[in-house]
Amino acid sequence: MKHKILLTEEELVNLIDSLVESSSLHQYDEEDFYDVFLQVFKPWIKNKLGEDILSKTPLSKLVRNYLGDFIDEFELEESHSWWNLHRKIVEIGRELVRSEKINLPSLQPTELFTQKYGKILKFLIDNMNLPSWIDISFTEDSPYHVKMKVISNWPEMIVSDEKQRPMRDQKIFDEIGKVLQEYVGIEISGKPIYGELDFDLMGSELINVEDWVKKVLNKEIKLKLKQSEVGKYIHSVSFKPNSSRGQGDFKIILKSFASSHRYKIKEKLKEILKEMGYNTNFFDIEI
Repeated sequence: MKHKILLTEEELVNLIDSLVESSSLHQYDEEDFYDVFLQVFKPWIKNKLGEDILSKTPLSKLVRNYLGDFIDEFELEESHSWWNLHRKIVEIGRELVRSEKINLPSLQPTELFTQKYGKILKFLIDNMNLPSWIDISFTEDSPYHVKMKVISNWPEMIVSDEKQRPMRDQKIFDEIGKVLQEYVGIEISGKPIYGELDFDLMGSELINVEDWVKKVLNKEIKLKLKQSEVGKYIHSVSFKPNSSRGQGDFKIILKSFASSHRYKIKEKLKEILKEMGYNTNFFDIEI
């Protein structure tokens, strides 16, 4: 049974802040949190025991003897995940950042990448010779976290005279990334805290498919196929848009006695599609 949890406005804001914070901290490596621990622990030891003790005592002994007091004084909650000393120190550093006892350094830009390089992105896309029915969408929820999606207008796509399918979404993504790195000098690492770009492909999307299915596929194509000489062999026809492959997938189920007519049925459907002005390169037919 599903349970609905209601949050107050304050609880919702705190939850969102926590998620944003976790996403930001996720970019940092263990070495960063280890360094944070030392930045806080060493001054704490100096203030507690003096410069002479800090400079002459091995760090390992100081950690062994005083780490418990340090955790208590900073009111840090120990976790079962602190299963060895290294992990404990890393997680203490992380908790010190979360509790705002210290801030981590960051080279993350404050300006949105898509604003700063918007003209360059438009120039790149305009010069890729993509079909008019392909649109490239960029989203950037926070600076230098950019996601790209390839959007294809289905009704326009399937009446195009493309002899071959245009480059796939991954190829478009790779080409844009390559130019940004090699000619614009953008480093793509997935870590904006380094001042570099986090660039991801969200895949592709076929738009205006549902309207085409309702008005054309169901009312015209299926009717023509049913009324043709091969209609008597067909039990059902289903269709599913395949955005990842940039095509539409037909699946035809035959009546029990019609297995020998597969080729004839497939060719008939292709014929109907061609007569209606559709490019059969954008369809796959499974029988």
